[in-house]
Amino acid sequence: ENLRKFVEQNRGNCGSSVDMYSVRVDMNRHTWYWSERVLRARNHAAHGWPDVPAWKYVGVTHEAYVHSGKILEGRQMLNYVGLEPKLPVAGAPGQFKIEHLSESGPKDLHRRHRRDAHLLERYLSQRDAAEDVWQYGRAMYYLAAAHQGMRYTELAKDLFNRFLKLDFANMRQFAYLKYGALLSLGHMCLSAEDLDLDECRRMMEGAHEACPRVEPLFHILEAVVKHPNRRFQ
Repeated sequence: ENLRKFVEQNRGNCGSSVDMYSVRVDMNRHTWYWSERVLRARNHAAHGWPDVPAWKYVGVTHEAYVHSGKILEGRQMLNYVGLEPKLPVAGAPGQFKIEHLSESGPKDLHRRHRRDAHLLERYLSQRDAAEDVWQYGRAMYYLAAAHQGMRYTELAKDLFNRFLKLDFANMRQFAYLKYGALLSLGHMCLSAEDLDLDECRRMMEGAHEACPRVEPLFHILEAVVKHPNRRFQ
């Protein structure tokens, strides 16, 4: 109800001075994310995107709402991995709650990963898939994440490393994906039987460099405490 009131009060803005509104979705006391939920249909992609500046959902799965000029050319950032928006946040008439429905158990989660992998592999197998560098990069990342979720570790590591070699992975606008890839590689490294602590440290420090969060550094310290007989070279 409050979200509806907010949209009604600001309907004159969206499409003129404001392209869209991001909504902060709280999953619990400690976890939240920004989601591009409120937008105007006439802003949406016209024929010829990305050459024609417009907004479009990018991604076979885990879509992001992206503007071919403002975001992909670096003039506007997406808010991810705990970043507060730098632009002023519009006041809302009260708080409104959006339920985040998580998977109910391991079987459901495995089924979702398998479904995602099928969709992403089908997209990446298309002859012209790599022509859309943004779709291609995101598909490569989320395919790696799906295989990691299904515990196909070697395949996931290969896909994450292939993703990191793409020019897309070094775009500041998508630093959250580079962070996720390096963090995932770091986790898989720390879980390996033949633990290479220096390699794990390199992955975690790379993740921290991509996005200065404390989590990667914590995992390095945790590994040192857990393996007191191992030392960095």
